[in-house]
Amino acid sequence: DHPKFRFDNTINEMKKSLLEQVLLIVVSVIMILISTSPILKFQYSDIIYNTFVISILVFAIDILWDTGKSVFILIENVMMLKK
Repeated sequence: DHPKFRFDNTINEMKKSLLEQVLLIVVSVIMILISTSPILKFQYSDIIYNTFVISILVFAIDILWDTGKSVFILIENVMMLKK
């Protein structure tokens, strides 16, 4: 109905943010596996690994929050177009 409204770029960016979240989950699992390895234990290793994992979690939550806001903005805009 409205060919001038294109959401292709928005949808592509949302797909990228979901990919970022999946990659962050993979990186956090790798960090947790490394932290449990006896080979890579050194002084302050627990603090360093925990800092990385918490930082990844905070970043993932930030991306999730941003993606969630984008979804609602898209829904609101589509609903306005239908009126």
